[in-house]
Amino acid sequence: MKYMNNIKSGLINLLILLLVSCSGKVKEEFIYYTHNNITVTRLDRGNTICFYYGKFTDENKLPKSYIKATYHGFNSGVDAYLIIEKDKPVKILPMMGLFDTINGGKNLKLVDIRNNAHFEKWKERVGKDKCRIHDVINGEIETNKKFPTDIIATYPH
Repeated sequence: MKYMNNIKSGLINLLILLLVSCSGKVKEEFIYYTHNNITVTRLDRGNTICFYYGKFTDENKLPKSYIKATYHGFNSGVDAYLIIEKDKPVKILPMMGLFDTINGGKNLKLVDIRNNAHFEKWKERVGKDKCRIHDVINGEIETNKKFPTDIIATYPH
């Protein structure tokens, strides 16, 4: 009987923990990528990552123009290059994930290099004005340590 009470108590505690952890809104925090006095703001919302040209600190004041990257979780993710060149639009070159431009925008563009030979030439030509973007922040940080960049990424604590 005591054993059954322990199981009931454990299940009730587990249920309470699940309800509490799922009941509130997940805190969304901004990530910033800065180079050449240009900042790109990133906001993760579950399996959707949004990129905005400029620095924003209030979710209610985000522009209507942005780039959205989505992925389906377990067996997918987001991987891309973020390129911030002086006096040019910021570019995102997708490697993995589904990317869309929402409401156009002249300062933030998606680029596509379908030919592997062209990609290799591009990769050699581009300097430290690019960094990698991943859906897993720790992976992003590790990748960018291996391939130094002049883009400064600011992550929430």
